[in-house]
Amino acid sequence: MKRKAVWWLITLVCGVSSHAPAAADWLVTREGGRIETRGAWKVKNQLVVFTLPNGTLSSLRLSEIDLAASEKATAKAKAPPAPSVPAPSATETGKPRTVLTNDSVRQSKPPSGGPTTFSVPGHGSLKLAVPEGWTAETQQPPRDLPPTFVFKSTAGPRLDLRVTALWSPGGDPGFNAPDAIRKRTTDLGNRLLPTSVEKSLTLKELKAPSGLGSWFSLTDRAPKPGEFKYISQGAVPAGDLLLVFTALTETAPPDGFGEVLALLASAEQVQSQGQAAAGTTTSLYEIGLPGAGWAVTLNLPGFKVLDERERPDGQGKMMQASNAGTSMNISVFVEREPGLGSAKKCRDFYWAKDLQAPVPKSEIAFSEYGPLAIVTWMVPEFRGARILQRNLKAFLALRDICVDVHLSKVRYQPSDQTLFDAVIRTIRMKEL
Repeated sequence: MKRKAVWWLITLVCGVSSHAPAAADWLVTREGGRIETRGAWKVKNQLVVFTLPNGTLSSLRLSEIDLAASEKATAKAKAPPAPSVPAPSATETGKPRTVLTNDSVRQSKPPSGGPTTFSVPGHGSLKLAVPEGWTAETQQPPRDLPPTFVFKSTAGPRLDLRVTALWSPGGDPGFNAPDAIRKRTTDLGNRLLPTSVEKSLTLKELKAPSGLGSWFSLTDRAPKPGEFKYISQGAVPAGDLLLVFTALTETAPPDGFGEVLALLASAEQVQSQGQAAAGTTTSLYEIGLPGAGWAVTLNLPGFKVLDERERPDGQGKMMQASNAGTSMNISVFVEREPGLGSAKKCRDFYWAKDLQAPVPKSEIAFSEYGPLAIVTWMVPEFRGARILQRNLKAFLALRDICVDVHLSKVRYQPSDQTLFDAVIRTIRMKEL
């Protein structure tokens, strides 16, 4: 597609660009990676400062850059092409390419067909149901920047799908909320409208395990021979990640677009109990008992796992985590309790034990939220100190197993209730 004025936006969110600049500047790392820059890079003290093609101001440590190789690569890029080198065909120039060269990204090609696991630096792994006959490639920029996953169809009409896994550096729980996704998607579409056949933007919903996403499709007004005619963009949540995607197709969606939507709708971020070592930040947390055939998952963006234990008899597991940014604490217990079998019975059983603790409780309330049985209470003070601790316990049950999720926060204010709700509404049962 011919999108010279707007392809920078696609580069920003999905790491692709339609054409290379005529005289690009390059940085070469000491590991051999190559990074394209917009304009000249500069050495300032112990840093190399540069601007990426998408306009993002960036820097790398001087010790990571091979200056001599960088100058040589830049000079070579600006030199006129040798006459013996044939010009690329229209079909070749029409294909979008990555901003970073193949040498600057770590690449892998997992097998196609069924769920495939992709690594996301610092955020566990991402599971996607890759259609049979598709190729999948991971492009990982240096310094653990957000990776881009590239999918292509090897049968039928040409298709190029690129998915970039973004996250909030500050652990903002609203980063991938439906309203934020709709705004982001609308902004993307409005920037593409001037070069599209369509005069207005129509957003469509996309449901995924972690929540609601949105997307749109537009038609290029004047594609060149060999270039894609249709572009679809959008975003969908996956745990604490936001998956921003661009799909280039030869047929107009939704025709032939079902596999793209199915792949995106399957997105699941998982950081299992075995993966989440104590002291690490977790996102989508999973905990269950051996042989149970199911586990419990819940979203915990910004939380750090402090402790994980398993009973010697294998009949119980627990975890504890905290979020320094919100002062929230959480514990999850999964235990076999024969004879209970319902969330309410689990709540009554454990609440009777909680009442035996010598801690004053007030504002006790019982409620239900879907399959969850909930009890909330306040601890105004402890040992003479005013703490205003809000407590919420949510119970879940399946057959002879009880799940006890305990959230608490000191110096509670009514506006903090959204922090509790953000966790409770993500509790799910997952078949293994």
